[in-house]
Amino acid sequence: MIVEKPIVPPRTTVSLIRTILGTLGLLATGLMFVWLVLGWTGVTYSILDVFGMSGIRYPTGVAIGGLLLAAVSFNKF
Repeated sequence: MIVEKPIVPPRTTVSLIRTILGTLGLLATGLMFVWLVLGWTGVTYSILDVFGMSGIRYPTGVAIGGLLLAAVSFNKF
């Protein structure tokens, strides 16, 4: 009995770019989360101290944008 190896499609350039973009999106979101936790514990300046109440939309936009980029990049079309 001959056992054949499953055929694994080669990685294309598009899938490599999508993986890199998804990883960058998760990294941006992860850094915002770490900054949030460190600010709560008093280790560093909090996000509110740096951006203020009216400027909180900028780090929030980075976090949401990173999650959206990761979701689209890691999706199997």
